[in-house]
Amino acid sequence: MDHPCTESFKQSLFTFAFPNNRLRSVRKSLSTIVVEGALSIDSMCGQADADILIVFGGADWMNEMPIVKTDVAWLQPRGGGSWNQCAEWHRYQDGRLCWTRKDCWQRLFSNGVDAGSARNAAASLVKDVSVLLGYHFVADRLGLTEWPSRWPFWKHG
Repeated sequence: MDHPCTESFKQSLFTFAFPNNRLRSVRKSLSTIVVEGALSIDSMCGQADADILIVFGGADWMNEMPIVKTDVAWLQPRGGGSWNQCAEWHRYQDGRLCWTRKDCWQRLFSNGVDAGSARNAAASLVKDVSVLLGYHFVADRLGLTEWPSRWPFWKHG
């Protein structure tokens, strides 16, 4: 059975992430919820759209970060084209994005789970994914091969 705030979270996600009918589908199984849609990315280099797939791990979505994937053309490996350097770019070969840390996701629910924390988590997910994709879009347009030191990041490994 889903947590009571799952519906609030999904509604908040749709409101923040997929306005103007940009939500394509929602599929639910016994253990997951899969959301597909498009995010609009605004950056100093212009605007872009990114088709994304978000996979929530069922009733434990408050403790397990949703998986976010995309395969937009401008989200490719940098630094000589090696996928071994993708951790620096917060993107993995299978299309998954490292959009936040697990402890940051869980902290969103540190005061309990209610409709407010669900809305905050949805807003955080959309903001963090949009910012990361915006960095990638700028890097592609400017031909950057290394993550600029002035861009915020967290260490991997």
